[in-house]
Amino acid sequence: KVAMYELSEVVVFPSIEEPFGMVILEALKMHKPLIAFNTETAMEIINDENGLLVPVGDSSKMANAIVQVITDPILNQKLVANTTALFKASSWEKITIQYLKVYKSLNTQKNNYNA
Repeated sequence: KVAMYELSEVVVFPSIEEPFGMVILEALKMHKPLIAFNTETAMEIINDENGLLVPVGDSSKMANAIVQVITDPILNQKLVANTTALFKASSWEKITIQYLKVYKSLNTQKNNYNA
């Protein structure tokens, strides 16, 4: 799988329903420009700085985004640089802490409703 990412100029994630965007995270980890449909999962990770989001199901806009990333070296470099910065700022420890905060918040809300 790593070899495929290394050979890729851009990673396209055309899924319209994905509970957790592992492919998105893998592409970002490999510092590849990423294009995806603007699903809830994709929008949690991808923004204008690290990838391109296109309307769900719009294959024409998806194709245009692919061409844009491949032919625009400035955009390509920007996306790659920002994916690199994203992963330098993140770590599994930081991600785990963020998840724990969410779970604790949900548990507190649940306890408040049951009181």
